[in-house]
Order: sequence, then C-alpha cells, then structure tokens
Amino acid sequence: MNIAHVSLAALVVAILVSCFTELNVGILALSLAWIVGVYVGGMPLNDVIGGFPVSLFLTLAGVTLLFSQAQLNRTLDRIAHRAVRLCRGNTGLIPVMFFILACALASMGPGNISTAALLGPMAMAVAGRAAIPAFLMIIMVGNGAQSGALSPFAPTGVIVNGLGDIQKVRIDASLMKPEEQHVVEDLVAAAYADGKKKLESQRFQDAGFLGNLMKSFMPGSS
Repeated sequence: MNIAHVSLAALVVAILVSCFTELNVGILALSLAWIVGVYVGGMPLNDVIGGFPVSLFLTLAGVTLLFSQAQLNRTLDRIAHRAVRLCRGNTGLIPVMFFILACALASMGPGNISTAALLGPMAMAVAGRAAIPAFLMIIMVGNGAQSGALSPFAPTGVIVNGLGDIQKVRIDASLMKPEEQHVVEDLVAAAYADGKKKLESQRFQDAGFLGNLMKSFMPGSS
C-alpha cells in the first residue's frame, strides 16, 4: 500500500479521535507516526524522530505556560477591567475595546481559540452589566481573536513560519541546462527569503499601528 495513503488515513484517524474522545491527540499522532514510518514505510527510527519539530514544540509549550500563569494570577482579568474603564462609560466603545484586546492578546501568543476562551466569559459579564447585546460582544471577541491569530507569535503563525522556511529549492533538471540549474535554484530560494522578510517587516509595522491605536485610548493621550 502507498505510504502516502496510509499517512493520510492515519491523519484522518487522529482528527476523528480528537473530535469524539478526550484522548491526547498529540500522543496518538506520535504513535501513528512511529507505526506508519517504521513498520509501513520502512524508515529508520532515527529518521522518524528527526522529523519531530523540537523548536516549534518548545515555543508552543512556553507560550501556553506563560499565559496559563497570567490567567491564574488574574492578570488578564485586571487588563480587561482596565480596558473597560478606558471607555469611560461609552457603551459603544466597549465592544470595540474587546475586539482590540482580543486581537492584541491573541497576537502575543495564545492564539485565537485560547483567547476566545479566556476573554469570552469576561466579555459576556461586561455585556450583561452594560446592556450590550451578547451576540455582538461575542462576535467582536471572536473576530478580534481570529485577526490576532495571523501574528507570527500565535500558534498558527509559529507553525506557518516553521514550515515556510526554505533552505534549498530543487528544479527538474530537464527544464534547463545543467550549468544553469544551481544558479536558478539559488535565485528562487533567495527571492522567496527576501519576499518573506519584507512581509514580516510589514507585519511588524501593522502591529506597531495597532499598539499606537491602543495608546490613543489611554487617559491623557491627545
């Protein structure tokens, strides 16, 4: 059987198990990778282990631990209450403030799902006290969290950046002269790296704009 088909089937199994059971899908995925790689694909165990993204795992684990501590010591509650006070009683600004807060929080590391779970209850409580439609408030929190998920520090951004690094490009030798192949491959890789660098620079500029926008809500700002 084609190992690609087996790998795809194993991925589908892992997704289905994560949807309908409480089994840790990470442990299941590691087990399936070992079974498929060693016993189906005939790969050496060291090659299978070498595919584990250690740096990505440490980044995600560290960010998750950091924001778990921020939740336990009620830092996030204080930030949310401070954000509401900055609205100075303007009910129309409260949903916008929670959108900005969700975007900023998600962009710093927790990602969209964790941010929505952290801010959702607080947003609902504030909406009830301020007579704001709960549907509007949860939409603002959800969309803010989704926009923050585009950050390179969010789990989705970390994964995309890790998978998006290109060290070498290989082009079919039949498409060009042999003496030109390596030059074209290096040019393509360099062009990709340059484009990615410019995109990241623009992304940081957008993050700076968001920070300045949040500062404009601070007391004493002109």
